[in-house]
Amino acid sequence: MCLNDNSATLSARYLSAQLSAMWQNAVECVETEHESAIIDLRSEEYDKHKYKRGLAQWHYGGRRVPKGGISKDALFFYGSFDEPRLEFVCNHEVVLYLRLKSGHLNHAYPSRANIANFKPYPKDNISLGGLEVAYRIPFTRRIIEGRDTAVGNGDGRRIQLLTMDLKSAQAVLFSTNDLDRTKREVLNFYLKKYLQFLQNAGHHVLFDLPDFDNDTHRQHIDYSLVSRAFNVPGLQADIEIFGTNIDTINQYLRTTWLDVVSRGFISGPSPDPLANCIYEVRSNTLPSAESHFHITFMPPSIRALCPKEVVFYINISDLDFYGSADFSSAVTHSFKDLKFAFVLDVVQDKTQDITLLQLELGSARFCEHYSTFDFTGEVTFFQQIIKFISEEYLTLLVQYKYHVIFSPQGGFTEEVEFSGISEDEGEWKTVVEASGGVSSKRSTSIVWSEIVRKFSLYSFDHLLAISEESINAMFSSMYTTFSNECLVKWRHTSGNLNAEFRPIKIRLLSNGNALVIFNIDSGSMTLKNGRGTYEFDTWSIAYETRIKMVEHKSITWVDVARERYGRSYIHQIPNVQTVKHIILDFENAVYVGKQSLMPGMWDSDPRSAVARLDSILHFMSGYLKELAYYGHNVIHSIPIFPGQEVFGLTDATFRVISKETVTVANCVQRHTSPVLVVFGMTGGRRMPDTHTPWGFGWVFPRSHGSLCISKEVFLESRLLPSLARINARTTVVPRFPEEDEEEWKVYLTTWDQHRYRKEKSCNWTLLEGNADWLEYGWEHRDEWKYEHSGTQETTDGFSVLCHTKNQLVLPTTFHSALMEIKLKGQSILRVKDIKKQRTKETKANWSATIVIKTDSTGLRVTISEPVAPSFEHSESEEMWTSFNTDTALKQHLPKIIDVESALSDLRQLLEGSWRWGSAGLGTYTLASPVFTRTGDLIFQLRQTYGGVQSVIGSELMQYGRRSLSNISAEYKTGKSVIGNGNGYLEATTTTIRSQPMSVHQMGLSTSSETGSLLSVEEEDLAFIAGGGITTGVKVVNQVRVGTALQEGFH
Repeated sequence: MCLNDNSATLSARYLSAQLSAMWQNAVECVETEHESAIIDLRSEEYDKHKYKRGLAQWHYGGRRVPKGGISKDALFFYGSFDEPRLEFVCNHEVVLYLRLKSGHLNHAYPSRANIANFKPYPKDNISLGGLEVAYRIPFTRRIIEGRDTAVGNGDGRRIQLLTMDLKSAQAVLFSTNDLDRTKREVLNFYLKKYLQFLQNAGHHVLFDLPDFDNDTHRQHIDYSLVSRAFNVPGLQADIEIFGTNIDTINQYLRTTWLDVVSRGFISGPSPDPLANCIYEVRSNTLPSAESHFHITFMPPSIRALCPKEVVFYINISDLDFYGSADFSSAVTHSFKDLKFAFVLDVVQDKTQDITLLQLELGSARFCEHYSTFDFTGEVTFFQQIIKFISEEYLTLLVQYKYHVIFSPQGGFTEEVEFSGISEDEGEWKTVVEASGGVSSKRSTSIVWSEIVRKFSLYSFDHLLAISEESINAMFSSMYTTFSNECLVKWRHTSGNLNAEFRPIKIRLLSNGNALVIFNIDSGSMTLKNGRGTYEFDTWSIAYETRIKMVEHKSITWVDVARERYGRSYIHQIPNVQTVKHIILDFENAVYVGKQSLMPGMWDSDPRSAVARLDSILHFMSGYLKELAYYGHNVIHSIPIFPGQEVFGLTDATFRVISKETVTVANCVQRHTSPVLVVFGMTGGRRMPDTHTPWGFGWVFPRSHGSLCISKEVFLESRLLPSLARINARTTVVPRFPEEDEEEWKVYLTTWDQHRYRKEKSCNWTLLEGNADWLEYGWEHRDEWKYEHSGTQETTDGFSVLCHTKNQLVLPTTFHSALMEIKLKGQSILRVKDIKKQRTKETKANWSATIVIKTDSTGLRVTISEPVAPSFEHSESEEMWTSFNTDTALKQHLPKIIDVESALSDLRQLLEGSWRWGSAGLGTYTLASPVFTRTGDLIFQLRQTYGGVQSVIGSELMQYGRRSLSNISAEYKTGKSVIGNGNGYLEATTTTIRSQPMSVHQMGLSTSSETGSLLSVEEEDLAFIAGGGITTGVKVVNQVRVGTALQEGFH
């Protein structure tokens, strides 16, 4: 009776007996009353006994009880109850069964309960009778301790109480299906008030087993071990463990198990065999073992008793015992298909960035009646295995983290939650205005101001930051360009696999690797063991892959790939010494089961799932090799030049840098995506040995990346020297007369023509500037004085002043369409007659604007208009004709200030394809340049592949956060582009067919926080931000969606 010293059944009987006795008291109270159809709910007599008879009879007259007598038919609710029952399901919840013998409810009142003085009508009454409702009710156990010599002379007396929280009751079962959903909700409305009434009456507190004896033994009560809750259909339905449903948890456990199994046929035997303990355990790998055995496990599973307590099933497919530690010898005893159940608590682990669900294995208790085994005549083996599991195996599960039963970081499940990402979630936000439009939370100009202020090159000459989205856009472009190659369709050499793929997707990781996702649209394979053919669709297979840099000459490619790269843009550039490729190292890719999605894998038993996984991974290893042979693993190429090449890199390296820690486990969660940063040096300079932290503004939203050229390489070495030639041509200076020239005349020349000065540069000097621009200046002033006097000559003379002042303004404020570099200058020529105090002066002013415009083809460098100096002439009132300053200055200044010839370096760098790096076989063009406050030059990158510009976000959504367990689709997009500058995506003629489908397979993408469908035209598409994807979608024409959709579609 007290099995395993557990007094739970005794306690349950004792508690139920109290409730039964109080119900019988209530029935007796009701029976002694005078039967009447009229009742006065405010009378003293009724109020005095209402709690006594509450378990048997209850009347409800509304929030305000009417005065005087009222007909029972006019009550909103009247019920006569049978004896209530208690059934304990676990140590946290009890089920209370309420059975109505007779009565009625008014179905109109609940929806009008807030209307003052609402009057019931008998026609709205629904009769009740023979109806039973089960409520799950949380409870706690409390103990009151005290001393009283009349009770006993022990050390302490304990009064044990069970307290039910009737206010938190949840209806779980109705005994009849005659009530539709609305009527059930109405009935639940009244019964919840009834339960509140019972709590007010004190019926929520019951005395537990008395403990007034004088012994030292305490009673142990564990309701969970005697629970029969699973025997009642529907009683445990819809229970979630801390908000996570049971199917999701069991799918996670199956994924974990299958992931461990896959290690065996991917990487061979583990150096730590116990690391595979969720799949198998051999006694000879244990520190100590009393017998010799080999256990092969199936995936573990759970069933929920309540939101905090579960039954954990350890499922064993084979249990073999041996006579010695030599497992090659014959098996002495063998058992199959065993199931051992343990009851334990589930806890949340909030010590990490995410919340994990874990089994509290310290609370584990073996539960025999939920277990399945047959050890008839072999009790010793049963005892050995139970002891091993209880004392050692559960500890192993904790040691190797297999006690984690769910992580929101994903798993092999259609229910896994994915979210889109943004390039810098901390800096880039999008909000939906009340009008429905999308506006930037922080204006673009303000964001760029922060970039200009904070950007740093960390002593490198060149920095190119490639976004995760850019790499994915490249793979999408490759998919379109090479549609007849293995990127789209592939057949294994054995003929045992045929598959059609969608574009490859990647996630960059903080450790410098990438999670690469291969989306199989449809396929069929003959299993590796030859036991039948299996067809599948919408599979996504994930690998963790190193990103590494290799020399072009070290790569082994098929001839077509080598010829293709030989014809590529960067290989046609002269003076290239070598090309370095940044590649995905498919040769050493590691399968990641937790981020793979394979609908249908578990259609049958776990053994079939293992065979299917073994087969697909075997075939995929060949597929990865073929991708590499065709060069489809190259994500960036860098030409290396000799030291004298303008802007050419002489050394390059790369790093994956992240703002926050992004791992294989959490990479599908919302975060700031890492960036792949290429660092380079020019002129043969050495790489700086410096730590490079996350940089603000490395990747601008909806761009493929960013490029930054250092002040030393571009501004100081190229642009300023080029523009300094204008200073030399516009700086007029006096000179001495030549041998054949008259002595007392004014002679002028320009700096670039001066005999002694032409070899010196007219360098720009950085001036103060302000927050909106960098200002450089050039100024030169020469004043010569010619004077003669003496005994033989008349005193006479003149002075000449040449003053040149030029200004260069570089903008540090962002304008997406263009950047304007402004030049202006002034030259003054002044001559003064010293004797007669006469003065002549001419001023020449000029200005030029270098316009760097961004258009669909990249950057264009132009001059706003031909630059001709304008002259202002002035002289003394007294005419002076011997020297004409106006003519002299015009003679020496250029008629047109030749800014154009100084721009060759600028055009070489900016216009056309970027020569010093490429996206595989694609190219980059530059857009939206801006100078930083330190003089570095930043650009946005645009990627072009096969002559077509790749578009960030060209797919509708990449990873939806919501469950896609029953959803999948075939979709075709005729057009999908970034829209109107407010952050819209536009998609037209998109066909979606409902079938089971993974989010990876859909190839969808997103890049912001929240979103909503702003307009839909034609057919029946119904999307709401925050849900999943509606099935049965037909054709969508012209869908306009805000930048987000992070929460997915529903």
